[in-house]
Amino acid sequence: MKMLMSLLILFSASSAFATFGKEGGGGDPLALKFIEISRRMEYRQLNSPVLGVDVSSAAIKEKVDFLLSSLDHQAPALIFQEGKTVSCDGANSIGCFDRGRILVAREGWSQAGSNTRAKVVAETIFTWIGVSEPESVATLMANALDKANLCDRHPMVINAVVSGSGRKCEAYDEPALAEIQRLILQMENE
Repeated sequence: MKMLMSLLILFSASSAFATFGKEGGGGDPLALKFIEISRRMEYRQLNSPVLGVDVSSAAIKEKVDFLLSSLDHQAPALIFQEGKTVSCDGANSIGCFDRGRILVAREGWSQAGSNTRAKVVAETIFTWIGVSEPESVATLMANALDKANLCDRHPMVINAVVSGSGRKCEAYDEPALAEIQRLILQMENE
């Protein structure tokens, strides 16, 4: 009897995972990456707000919590659609906020770099919150997240420490640390 009950629970859980994964919610790794980037935005605004981004971490948290809770429903608020772009209000982009939902193009998202993904997440959430000029504010946020993420992406980094003054990379040696600092300066000047 226990074996039958275990199989029934396992089967229903795996079928739910597969069903929602196809729609862009539940177990979809692309949706989970979107949520991860959203949480990084929330964390950044809570601990070290980005200059020029006048959005509270609480406002971001409210939207992210809603997105996350909706992933387990038949009609999630975060939907990944097939294609390189989605269309909202006649404009095509990798992602947009449209009628209470965030639509993201599956192929466009998969091919995008970390800065573009961060910009898509920020722009859709900031549009949802009602930020004026969400595109320019999203660019500021995406650049800040990308710089903070540089420590995690560089192969010579052994540790990344977040402190009140920002993020500090610890590298294997001085040349590697100098290279990381050069890349950060280059990103700031772009």
